[in-house]
Amino acid sequence: MSKKVRVTVEENVTYKHEIELVQPENVSDEKMEELYDRAEKRAQGGDDVHSMLAQSFNVTKYSTGFPRSPLNVEVEIIDVMDVKE
Repeated sequence: MSKKVRVTVEENVTYKHEIELVQPENVSDEKMEELYDRAEKRAQGGDDVHSMLAQSFNVTKYSTGFPRSPLNVEVEIIDVMDVKE
């Protein structure tokens, strides 16, 4: 006799984004690090980091592999359970 099962899969996909910007002379490397840290904490993706930096700096180049070219993909079946009908 056949039975129903539910398979739960976890997928982690990594994309690479590159942002080139002009750092003004009056902004120290330490201040830039603070801004990068703040962007990392608030952003939900590379596009968010780009948008945040573009609000304050002249972004000269932005490239992304999203969604066509992931850098890495990991797939794991994390659970299998019987489903009662």
